[in-house]
Amino acid sequence: AYEICACLVGSEMCITDSLNGDDNEKDDVVNVMINSGLYGDKDDVADTCMEWVITKLKNEYIRADSMTERNDIRRQLFNTGHWKSLSKLDEYLKGLVSNK
Repeated sequence: AYEICACLVGSEMCITDSLNGDDNEKDDVVNVMINSGLYGDKDDVADTCMEWVITKLKNEYIRADSMTERNDIRRQLFNTGHWKSLSKLDEYLKGLVSNK
């Protein structure tokens, strides 16, 4: 079971890195995920990939050393469209760092 979990985590990291690549890399990732049979369609894949990107950015925000870096990550998080207002995002981020 440990080996499977380690493999899945490694795969997620690889996929997340590919999502930061060019459009061809992104299309390749989406096609592999759909063809795996684990995801129903492109919308399922898009939702899953967005969750991975948001999780990665939240972890980067927690580890950020400067306000400049945190502001850049905050902008990236807001641009995902997951939060409807900056005030909601700021409230969420405040909770993230206060639990650190």
